[in-house]
Amino acid sequence: MLLFYYKRDLLRGGDTVCPSCRSSHCAYVSSVNYISFMIFPVFPTSISRCYSCFNCSKLIKNSSGSPEQFPRISKFRIFNKFIAVPLALVILLMVQSYSQNMEKLQYQFRLQPQKNDVLFIDNFKLSTEPTQVLYPYRMAKITKVDNKKQTMSIVLSSLGYRSISRANRDFVVRRHLFSSYFYEEEVELSVKMLLDEEKVIKIKRPFNLLDVENLHNDVEFEKKFEEFPYL
Repeated sequence: MLLFYYKRDLLRGGDTVCPSCRSSHCAYVSSVNYISFMIFPVFPTSISRCYSCFNCSKLIKNSSGSPEQFPRISKFRIFNKFIAVPLALVILLMVQSYSQNMEKLQYQFRLQPQKNDVLFIDNFKLSTEPTQVLYPYRMAKITKVDNKKQTMSIVLSSLGYRSISRANRDFVVRRHLFSSYFYEEEVELSVKMLLDEEKVIKIKRPFNLLDVENLHNDVEFEKKFEEFPYL
């Protein structure tokens, strides 16, 4: 699929005789030729003058006509062909600002961990066990934070992943909300370990955390579901 296109912005002038077929259904045309990204003009490449013949159904390049006979192209018509440049700069600044904010947020999560924070870890580097080589990436949930001892307890996910993107996918579909997704055995670690970005790749902080399995076992939930099945 092509994203960049070569386009022409035509400006029609007065009528004339076609130099090719001698038809009177012809007009002076000035055009701004430009490159566009999808529907957004990126930059102009040239300005050309030609004849537009309705009988020939083609544009004939000017070789003899006086430039004064052709419609004049305003500076605004040329400058607005650069519209994609400021748009790209605005988008770039927004992305950069978002990235910086996310880095600050990640640093805050690492300094001040909370219960139920979800860690994306490299379990092979964390445990140095050879069995973790093939599926090194896991999610882990913080179950307890001891600020005095500067320690925390985590439970590891029962699933390992070949790539961090697969762990991200399971986080998006909220598999971490199921208590059975994690092992019951807790591992105690130092809070300072969170500053090691090779072992703890990133941290997510869920809001309004629910245990989906306990919610489904709730009698009140079942009654409401029977009464309002689309709730």
